[in-house]
Amino acid sequence: MWRYFLHELGHVLGLRHEFALDTKYDEDPSKPLELKEGGAILIGARDPFSVMNYRPEAPMITQEDIKYTKIFYDFSGPSIQGVPMQLFVPDN
Repeated sequence: MWRYFLHELGHVLGLRHEFALDTKYDEDPSKPLELKEGGAILIGARDPFSVMNYRPEAPMITQEDIKYTKIFYDFSGPSIQGVPMQLFVPDN
């Protein structure tokens, strides 16, 4: 169970599913394609073995997960790929 907890902890840290940028399949070609989980931004490369992916075996944190999460948390610019960065501080 602890490996599944790692996946959920990834969400707490702000990580999205690896497939968040994949498009939904629609049989009607006239409909615009939509993202499965819209609003995601890819930092770094896609990682099919990421703890944030769904696979038959229990998830495990990869070195890529660690590397790109550190890059995200160390980022201090005003935006990433045009999306403004905001600091969120919960009320006490």
